[in-house]
Amino acid sequence: MTKNNKSLNIFFLALIIFSAILVLLPFIHYPVIVSELLISFRISMSVILLLFVLVFVIGRAYWFAMSQILLVVCNLWPVIGAYSFREKPATCTYDTQSKVLKVLSFNVYFKNEDYESIFQTLKASDADIIVLQEAQPNFMRYGHERLTLDYPFYYPAIEAGKHARWTLYSRYSIVDVNVQDIVNVKSAALHAQIDVNGRIVNMITLHAKSPKTLRRLEARNARLDGLGDVIRGIMKENKHVIVAGDFNNVPWHPTMKTFKAHTRLRNNDMVFNYFGTWPTWMPSFFSTPIDHIFYDEYFHHVSYSRKAHAGSDHYAISADLYFCE
Repeated sequence: MTKNNKSLNIFFLALIIFSAILVLLPFIHYPVIVSELLISFRISMSVILLLFVLVFVIGRAYWFAMSQILLVVCNLWPVIGAYSFREKPATCTYDTQSKVLKVLSFNVYFKNEDYESIFQTLKASDADIIVLQEAQPNFMRYGHERLTLDYPFYYPAIEAGKHARWTLYSRYSIVDVNVQDIVNVKSAALHAQIDVNGRIVNMITLHAKSPKTLRRLEARNARLDGLGDVIRGIMKENKHVIVAGDFNNVPWHPTMKTFKAHTRLRNNDMVFNYFGTWPTWMPSFFSTPIDHIFYDEYFHHVSYSRKAHAGSDHYAISADLYFCE
């Protein structure tokens, strides 16, 4: 505390109490909308809390500064727990001379009219499999024929005028497609089987509900839990499973941690590979990771990357995967 400045000490105490409320709210039993926002933006919030540390140091309120640092650590702890500082060893042998399988996921945003930027992002990615969310009919009319020059296999059948919440393009033959009902919701996810040089890749993609209201929040969590059950069912009879899309959820959220533990899928969990995917209008460091690419034990990842801004409120992400031998 500062000496002989009662009003300043009261102000500093108010800052500490306010900070403590922000840190503790996410630990309250969810779903609570405010808690959800704070969970999603823990890193951004931690930066703001650190600015308070600077205020305390300038005011020579060192005990307040130390208390604030502890609050920052508490706020970041769930994030740190969701990532690893060491690269996990490969779960299988793989041929580094073989061609990697490149997978890209991109929520193009239904209001995004920068169609050429979307197309160039997809083309420059050189991905083998592309899954899109919110690909509106106008973009499909603009870019579909050009995309099919490199990606002759796709879903839905654009020429028939069918547009879904997700769109799939592939360099390799799509041998089967079916939609998955989850928690009494029809067509909540798409499951496509793709023949990649004799190996059947099970590509699952989804676009989870955004948690704008309590009802949507509860629906998102329930469907992600249900998706885990669907994926486990697919994994019982298949291998080479990839799950990609807009989850509208962060890795350190309780629902996502349960999903990952239940499915035993792997993803980009290296702390040094951290990058956010939404929203693009915020400074890059403050964006939060809600788009994900997961894979099963029959793949080994080479790299993850985030693509340049292409007019959407999301960044496109990609993963390079080796097939296990």
